[in-house]
Amino acid sequence: MAAIVADVGNRTSVCTGARPRTGQLWADRFFGTINSDGSVYGVIFNVGNYAGPGTYKDAAVTVQVFDPADPTRVWESLGTDSVTFVLDRSQQSGLVDAKLTNADTGKGGALHITGNWHCKA
Repeated sequence: MAAIVADVGNRTSVCTGARPRTGQLWADRFFGTINSDGSVYGVIFNVGNYAGPGTYKDAAVTVQVFDPADPTRVWESLGTDSVTFVLDRSQQSGLVDAKLTNADTGKGGALHITGNWHCKA
């Protein structure tokens, strides 16, 4: 993802940050451009049983990438997908390495995202 875009309508970026308590949901949703033509995609990270900063793997975290302009273009982590999600000490940035399934075709490993993420632009 090249850059985070400004909030527009219901295309808004949000981050739980350091607010949740152990056992609660930690979540991050943001929108950004992915290539030189300016296409905007959304990314969602959810840690369902939050236990503080650290590394969450596979089913402990869900990742979704989607095209807000085309509801058929969605990739998400399912039970068989490999996901490593690191939430650093600030709980507002970290690393992700996830192989996602195409929600339309069911093809596993259809999208691989990897790199740094940040709640703030």
